Amino acid sequence: VPVTAANVIKATGSGSAATIDSPDSIERVFIDPTANHVIIAMKSTDNYYLHSRSQRPKKLSRLQGVIECIAFDRHNCTESATRSFLAGTSIGVIYEISVDSSGKEKLCQPVYQLEQPLPISSIYFDYIGSSTGSTGTGAPGSAATAGSGLIGSSTFTAAANAVTSGGIA
Repeated sequence: VPVTAANVIKATGSGSAATIDSPDSIERVFIDPTANHVIIAMKSTDNYYLHSRSQRPKKLSRLQGVIECIAFDRHNCTESATRSFLAGTSIGVIYEISVDSSGKEKLCQPVYQLEQPLPISSIYFDYIGSSTGSTGTGAPGSAATAGSGLIGSSTFTAAANAVTSGGIA
């Protein structure tokens, strides 16, 4: 199924068709390293999740704001769930998020916020002490510790590269 604004606007959240008052358009599309999970950021600040086996995206009701960048945990992302990933927004908030293949938000919590509401244009995710590489979007730079979280029994420490239009935050 092609990802178009029309397909996203027809998305269902709780079994009924979503209605959007004004025309909307896709701002950004993010695909995880397994190519099973897609996050669609709309200009309206709504965000949607689409699994590779699904024909209709699901609205992420707990995640509001224009997503500027995402960094997936490539070591733990599976076909059935994203596990934890980081999302940086246009207002300087970094969220830790986990979504299962049905689009259910297992976790959505802010882990870091810039002092000023500036866009997070780049984010990086890896394990501290890992020698197996990393994944993320954007250019490398200095990293600020974003936070840590628990999902099941695994703990991760995330490092966020909070680069804004005004310089490195």
